[in-house]
Amino acid sequence: MCFATALAQNCTQLTNCASCTSFTQTTCYYCPDDNTCKQLTAGSVFNFNTQSCSKLRYFVGQCTVPTYGFAIIIAAGILLVLVMCVCVCCCIFCCVRRRRKRYIQLEQVQYDKGRADIKDKHSKKKADRKVKYDEYRQKWGTGAFADNTSSTNYVRMNK
Repeated sequence: MCFATALAQNCTQLTNCASCTSFTQTTCYYCPDDNTCKQLTAGSVFNFNTQSCSKLRYFVGQCTVPTYGFAIIIAAGILLVLVMCVCVCCCIFCCVRRRRKRYIQLEQVQYDKGRADIKDKHSKKKADRKVKYDEYRQKWGTGAFADNTSSTNYVRMNK
């Protein structure tokens, strides 16, 4: 208990920021409004009497950036990281979507080509069948090649 009292007396004796913040590493904080050095309570940077420094402008461990500035910097950094993550996710989504669209288009072209090949093959087979059937009709005298004068030996059966 005596050490804490002695430490508090030593913190209150300091009057400039550099000596206050370098004194026993973050056990004291400097308040520039009244140019006083005060002791932190319970070892926490944010746990102190807010009445002592107006506008929460105080320095702990250094004299360049006020401690509330670190909280703003950390919050801005987290926000920046989140925005960057969203941007990266959007870019990845767009790239994957574009790649998938190209793949689907390529697949559609291959499918259409395959269908056209099948259709051409079918048309060729149909034409070959027609030639073959025409040869049979010509050979046996039926269909378009039959003589209109000659009659067939077949009689149609009626019910």
